[in-house]
Amino acid sequence: MPRQAGSCSSCQTLGCSKLKPPICHLCGKDFRSENQHTGGGGGSVVFADYTPLLPGLGGHPHGLEWFCDLHLQAASELRMETADVALELLQVGFGKFPPYRPQPHRDPELWVTDVGPNPSRIFAIIRESRWESPAAVRALLQEGKFKVAQGWPRSFAQLKGSLIEAGAAVVTLYP
Repeated sequence: MPRQAGSCSSCQTLGCSKLKPPICHLCGKDFRSENQHTGGGGGSVVFADYTPLLPGLGGHPHGLEWFCDLHLQAASELRMETADVALELLQVGFGKFPPYRPQPHRDPELWVTDVGPNPSRIFAIIRESRWESPAAVRALLQEGKFKVAQGWPRSFAQLKGSLIEAGAAVVTLYP
């Protein structure tokens, strides 16, 4: 059955309000958190069969698909194809992936990847920020790599700055 202009690419319903979040159309990698906080993690590709939604309608336009950073370039090179043909070609190149299973939207995490040259200062910062026992903080420092906080990056920006200033290597991970 031909698709009506302005209909949802998922369910073919005219005026459907389903939006496709930033989840890779090929591998199912969920990059909603990174995209929300940094605008990164991947991007969208407009394919040859793109059909914009009718004015005033919400939803996700047909022919516009999300791809993670790993697959975005290859998908972009196929933008002259229809979305379905592009997906088939990408599966030939990258293989088929298991179907996406919905996951809860999780906030970014701040991790210490290396304590650095000043472990006593890192100890004090972690102890103050997490309100944990000295033994628990010592155990974290001995692991070498550990999660410090989870939430909006702005909520742990000061903590991140203090750790970096004290010589720790830190990274924000987007689950």
